[in-house]
Amino acid sequence: MPHVLIIDDDSRALALNEAALASGGYTTCTAGSADEGRRALFASPTDLLILEPLVPGSYDGFALVRQIAADHPRLPIIVLTRADEQLSASVRDAQDRDGGWLPVHRYLEKPVEPEVVRDEVDHVLHELSEPAP
Repeated sequence: MPHVLIIDDDSRALALNEAALASGGYTTCTAGSADEGRRALFASPTDLLILEPLVPGSYDGFALVRQIAADHPRLPIIVLTRADEQLSASVRDAQDRDGGWLPVHRYLEKPVEPEVVRDEVDHVLHELSEPAP
């Protein structure tokens, strides 16, 4: 049974996404801050990470995504965020110039129905389990 770590400071979104993933046969662990999420990632094996980069904590959420991707290159990451409305023009420009700026498998704009999140998790894990051509 695949294990998904969800990092988000929105407790309602955490609960809804956790329930949707459980109905799809996934086990989950949740964290409400970047610090908690980082600890949870090292505490148990994780098959996929869902992260809202605007969570509180001592880590910048976008830097955390890049660090996790560098430290765990085989870990699929889905960013689930409202960040586009809060990103500065300079940050958006940097992201546009550097396709590797946010090395994730999916980038979903909130609000997203929990069933869509579960479907995206299904798709990402399925894509990664298929043998390369």
